[in-house]
Amino acid sequence: MRFKFRRFLQLFLFSTLLITVNSCTFTNIEVWLFQDFARYYTGRPINSYNPKFPPSEGVNAEGKYAIHQINYGENNSPYYPNSYMDIFYSTENPADASDKSTIIFIHGGCFWWGDTTTGNPIDHSNFYNYIMALTDAGFNVVMIDYALSPQYLFPTPIIQVNQAIDFLLTEDQDGHTTAEKYNLNMESVILGGNSAGAVICSQYVASLTNSKYRNSLNLKEGKFSTENLKAVILDDGFWDWNNMNSAVKVVVGNYMNKTLYLGSKTVYKYDVTNHLTEYYPPTVMSVSTFTYDGKRLNSKLKSLGVETLCIKPNEDRDANEPHCYMIKKIGKDKEVKKEFDSMIAFLKEQL
Repeated sequence: MRFKFRRFLQLFLFSTLLITVNSCTFTNIEVWLFQDFARYYTGRPINSYNPKFPPSEGVNAEGKYAIHQINYGENNSPYYPNSYMDIFYSTENPADASDKSTIIFIHGGCFWWGDTTTGNPIDHSNFYNYIMALTDAGFNVVMIDYALSPQYLFPTPIIQVNQAIDFLLTEDQDGHTTAEKYNLNMESVILGGNSAGAVICSQYVASLTNSKYRNSLNLKEGKFSTENLKAVILDDGFWDWNNMNSAVKVVVGNYMNKTLYLGSKTVYKYDVTNHLTEYYPPTVMSVSTFTYDGKRLNSKLKSLGVETLCIKPNEDRDANEPHCYMIKKIGKDKEVKKEFDSMIAFLKEQL
């Protein structure tokens, strides 16, 4: 028994040392360990050219129509894995919702896990309820999936968001767009994301409103007109490298270059506050874990004359809300419902 315990202790200490040393340089080992757990937990591959869920469509339990696992990337070059989207309508019949504004939302998950249905499968168990709350508010919601790090790095997810929106704006031989086929209104669009998805969303919107930033990403100009982009939702994103703890730096370092030693040029490119302009759309931020980042981004946008709403419960009502609290607690807390309603009111003012 003592021998087995010593062997176990030696293995544990060796693994801890390996991860600790590795954390000083490359982030791959830690991420692969988490991804192995995610594969075991969800039973799904991390990156795949096949649908993560069986494609389906119909009326769900909430009486709303939904279409799952639409491939938006197979006709693109390059064609990346996880190029699928889900559509959740605000009504039972999609045709009845064709005039509703469209929210295009990017899920979180540390850039290395997650999907269109569960968001971050470990941390956002209430994600589906959040989507339904958005449809209850009268929006159609398009959830975009994307390839995950460390196999695919920045700016791959931004490229995929561009591809997904181009897919919706692609015309057939009769001049009808894919969005029209799916009864989606692309003349009144809100872009959003939570956690890592908020980072990706903010970077994509910056590429739409700052040509210098778009060119630095080698991102081709898409079909989407910023005139049709009415607002942005950023839920608890993280942008300031110098204010991150070691765990968040592992997440960001892995996304950018698979290392904790990011050069100043890489950090500059990642931090969206460096690339904001006065053309950035009206933006609502709900922040809890990353209140500092939200306030910093909010201050920069306001200085540029951009209309904003920054919801920060841990500061304004002395709460202790968790990361992406609005997603986790929607439908469970009256104060959260009030803050969600204030977000919806802000969005509708922009339409």
